[in-house]
Amino acid sequence: SQQLTATVDVVGDAETTVTWSSSDASNKVVVDNTGKVTVAANAAPGNYTITATSIADATKKASATITVTVASAVNSVSVTPGSASVVQGGSQQLTATVDVVGDAETTVTWSSSDASNKVVVD
Repeated sequence: SQQLTATVDVVGDAETTVTWSSSDASNKVVVDNTGKVTVAANAAPGNYTITATSIADATKKASATITVTVASAVNSVSVTPGSASVVQGGSQQLTATVDVVGDAETTVTWSSSDASNKVVVD
């Protein structure tokens, strides 16, 4: 979530309160009456406009852009052993561990930096 603040410059003792609104019609990027913006986990990536409108004069507004990005479902990938010595003609079992958020996919794709294809990963 992100807390926004609106500053209303008024004449005299006019009302300084604002109403908050979000451009997101799906109600997944929402703003409460204090300016706190909350983004649902399934909100579509993109830009959303949050608007503060003066209660004293609805023609006076200000807005901020909130950019929603895709959260990475993978925290980290590790391989064990991290290094190994293998004799010619030998093999070494490597194990990949994928730390994910929720039930994200943990399958890995293996590759070798050996362009001659004398080191094969299967």
